Amino acid sequence: MATRLSVRDEVRSVINQWPDVVALAEDLDTVETVVDVADATLAPGGSIIEIDSELMRVRSIDTVPTPDTLIVRRGDRGTTAATHSNGASIRIYGPHDPTDTQLNRWIRDGIDWLYPTLVRDIWDTTDETELNVLNYPVPAAIHLLEEVLLRDDSDPARDHPIRKWTLIDEDVWFPAALPEGRMLTFHGRGKFTQPTTDTGMGGTLDVPNEVLAALHLYVVAQVVKQQEIMRSRFVDMSALLESRAGNIPDLIGSSRDLLRQAAALRDAQASPRPWRLRAITRRP
Repeated sequence: MATRLSVRDEVRSVINQWPDVVALAEDLDTVETVVDVADATLAPGGSIIEIDSELMRVRSIDTVPTPDTLIVRRGDRGTTAATHSNGASIRIYGPHDPTDTQLNRWIRDGIDWLYPTLVRDIWDTTDETELNVLNYPVPAAIHLLEEVLLRDDSDPARDHPIRKWTLIDEDVWFPAALPEGRMLTFHGRGKFTQPTTDTGMGGTLDVPNEVLAALHLYVVAQVVKQQEIMRSRFVDMSALLESRAGNIPDLIGSSRDLLRQAAALRDAQASPRPWRLRAITRRP
């Protein structure tokens, strides 16, 4: 089963870029800019360090005191300064290397990019309905509603399709009030769920294995696009960027080619949706 971590590792294996890791040597509040680390020599000035989901830019280092210290700018690249615990892992990147936070964002964007070409099948059963209910909100995960069924407590294994119903914005309206003590089952299609952690249940991707290759290519394409842009701007200023970004297009092609390959893999897995599915209009 794929996880956010396994997708990230697959992308890093393609671009051949892995961060160095050191340990935080103190508790850190939200305003401190002097960071104690186990080994500051791994993070020269201009580096990006990542603690949890906060990015910091290293302004300078000092290896004279014990432990070593980094002078940083907090909350870099739009992240938010947060508290961090002594012993937390610090991941170190070059000035233009993709961080875990960036890769996670591109994974999220890639999962959204699959929809609506690819959708997941969703069954959602509500709690017991109230007496005289004429309408009921469609579960938020469903974007294309296919059918609505009524379940009887006396026969929980059997769902009875409701033949006549109307979808108005986010609610299903029924021709008559629903009986008391029944449950509704909604069947439809929606986006694949977004991971919230690297591993475990929250990090599991429900994307089919046949589609993972498209997701990998999509994320690699974003990395290559970033590297191409940065290289065009700073190639004369950064030997590190030239050595990193210069090899990627030679190995795996341009970002546009990668996106075309990703889209071809995604589209190959698509199948026509039944005509009876109705799109839900969700109000902001």
